[in-house]
Amino acid sequence: MALQLVAEGKIELDAPVDRYLPGLLAPGVTVRHLLQHTSGVPGYLALLDLGDVVTASTPPSCVAACCVPPS
Repeated sequence: MALQLVAEGKIELDAPVDRYLPGLLAPGVTVRHLLQHTSGVPGYLALLDLGDVVTASTPPSCVAACCVPPS
């Protein structure tokens, strides 16, 4: 989906993620870093209840499901 958004000119590969999701990640992490798995973001899957992510039906709801701090 991300590359489709790039092709449509809606996001840029070398833009900081903070441009699209302010405050989510450390400054300087780009969309390209995330797609290449070179962002330095620590593993998070163990912290998530994947049921929320699997049932999320829109990109905003997927982001919301992934960004819930662990309890």
